[in-house]
Amino acid sequence: MGLVRNTSMSILVLLLCCFCLDSGSALDSITSFQPIKDSDNIISNGSDFKLGFFSVVNSTSRYLRIWYNKKSKPLKDSFGVLTISKDRNLVILDGQKEILWSSNVTNSVANLSAQLLDLGNLVLRESTTGTIVWESFQHPSDTLLQRMKFSTNVRTGDIEQRYWDYEKDDWGIPWNALKSECDVYGICGAFGSCNSQSSPICSCLPGKLTSGCVRRTPSSQCAVVNSSIEAIKMDGFLKLKTMKVPDFADSSPAHEDYCRLQCLENCSRIAYAYDSGTGCMSWTRSLIDIQKFSNGGVDLYIRVAHSELVKIQELPLFKVKKLAKATNNFHLSNKLGQGGFGPIYRGTLSDGQEVAIKRLSKASGQGLQEFMNEVVVISKLQHRNLVRLLGCYVEGEENLLVYEYMPNKSLDAFLFAPHKEKLLDWRKQFNIIEGISRGLLYLHRDSRLRIIHRDLKAGNILLDKELNPKILDFGMAKIFRNNENQANTNRKSDVFSFGVLLLEILSGSRNSSFYHDESMCLLGYAWKLWNVGNIVALIDPVISKPCFEMEILRCIHVGLLCVQEFAKDRPIVSVVISMLKSEIVDLPHPKQPAFTERQIALDTKSSQHTQIKCYVNNVTITMVQGR
Repeated sequence: MGLVRNTSMSILVLLLCCFCLDSGSALDSITSFQPIKDSDNIISNGSDFKLGFFSVVNSTSRYLRIWYNKKSKPLKDSFGVLTISKDRNLVILDGQKEILWSSNVTNSVANLSAQLLDLGNLVLRESTTGTIVWESFQHPSDTLLQRMKFSTNVRTGDIEQRYWDYEKDDWGIPWNALKSECDVYGICGAFGSCNSQSSPICSCLPGKLTSGCVRRTPSSQCAVVNSSIEAIKMDGFLKLKTMKVPDFADSSPAHEDYCRLQCLENCSRIAYAYDSGTGCMSWTRSLIDIQKFSNGGVDLYIRVAHSELVKIQELPLFKVKKLAKATNNFHLSNKLGQGGFGPIYRGTLSDGQEVAIKRLSKASGQGLQEFMNEVVVISKLQHRNLVRLLGCYVEGEENLLVYEYMPNKSLDAFLFAPHKEKLLDWRKQFNIIEGISRGLLYLHRDSRLRIIHRDLKAGNILLDKELNPKILDFGMAKIFRNNENQANTNRKSDVFSFGVLLLEILSGSRNSSFYHDESMCLLGYAWKLWNVGNIVALIDPVISKPCFEMEILRCIHVGLLCVQEFAKDRPIVSVVISMLKSEIVDLPHPKQPAFTERQIALDTKSSQHTQIKCYVNNVTITMVQGR
């Protein structure tokens, strides 16, 4: 019934509950003076288990029930003996007194006996005190009995059920406790959160540095205050949805609202959660073993310093009722578009000012981090070519960003509209190109922070009423502080995106959906035209006029320099601006762009309908169709 290989022997536990065993004269123990021979057996006191020698069908080999020898080395005759040896081990001897199996324990106990217990456990114990020195239950097989002992591998943190598969000559694992890496206890350390759907799986909680997840900004105000100025400086709690809460919670029956209040007023409370079944849970120690679930879980509120939460000292706060009124309660007719973390609405404030309002969707599982990142980044920025953040609202279920309203919407609506009702002449287009480059230079060099945008595209360029460009959406932006080499490398990814955008503007075609008879993507098509000396063919007919041709060709040249395959070959933004303004007269010859081509059948029924798709190497560009 059960097999455990130990040295050359294995254990077979045979349940005999259905047999009528005569226990009146049977023994349940053996000693060094009273072994059992092939014709003998021992029976547990309750007559549930029996131990003795047997043969399998079509074999003359002999085996011992509970233990039996693996077929590579069975007993060859009926003279096998189970006894206690001189070295105080339980052993099986064959007819030549050769040891076929041993319990292989080291002990100094002299008076030993082996006993089959009612649970099916065979034990080797000291006869006087009953101290067990070896037992079969410490070596479980593929059959589990009550009170068998499992060993654990603390190196993996997992618990597994195993059995020996004789056909495969290996251990089988029908069950293990861990379903994912995040199930390993505390795998991400203190103040770290584990998400099995992310790569890497571990990340620090908001307001924690990545080097050990230590709080970036110390708690400044967490006691009851009277003045409004002090209230503004108080800590807050950031809501994390669908979470597994940390261990070692302090529980109380407090209502949800009072739970938040008492945690906010107690400086030692670093997090809290509320569940209708459990009540109020709060934590004062390091937060250990936190997980992010795709669904289920509870809302976990993390204490965050006021400066980390919404940068209140630099950013005005709006009331949610005021914003709801401005958008007619976020009516569908006022919806301008849909961002990665939720919808964008047009609104009119009580003083007549028009605004654009980003609303974090309740169904979004990935937008909160980008939302908070945008607040932190853009609140520190001010430039004529960046969209201005007017304020925000961050509380409970509602998270809103309020921007200045751009009546001409995004650049892609002008460039890629099917019929191009709204046309931009070359002077307007060049003004847009210059404005974007100036905004990018401010981010890379001139702002208080060194910022990499990482999502520069036509859909993230808004146009005001005079068609001046303003860069939008800093949810993916990254701040660099110390590593200059790394910052330079990452800036070149923005330069690449600018080069793609430049070629899109000049050609009037979207890179992500470009198709030409010669089966090339936009970057590949531009490169081919450059090499054959016909780059003029790339120019959008809307702006193609002889008087502007040389200026447009220079911009195409700069665009090709920006999309070169290797980052080290691409110019920095300040050089790009000098090239565009002809302050640098002689431009270097561009190298091959970073693109690959792949042929994709558009109609599986016809080999004539195929398309070459363009994939950018080592650079991520997200493209959103214009509304």
